[in-house]
Amino acid sequence: MERIAGVIESRTSMESRKTSLSIKSVMTIVPNLPDMIVGSDLWWKGSDLLAKQSMREMFLAQEDAELQLQWLERKTMLHKD
Repeated sequence: MERIAGVIESRTSMESRKTSLSIKSVMTIVPNLPDMIVGSDLWWKGSDLLAKQSMREMFLAQEDAELQLQWLERKTMLHKD
């Protein structure tokens, strides 16, 4: 019984993590970054960049909104088209 509970707990934790890393959940954060303008070049480039899970993970790993903005600005400059 304990093993079943552990599996259920693990699965629930994985589902919760997937939800927090979803494109939709991250893109609800981006418009609220300091001075972010929805539809701006930074917003569009950030949208493209954050389509990748590894980028979403690093974006969310930043400690606050200012660092998230700085990270996004830096990454979009490094990934010029």
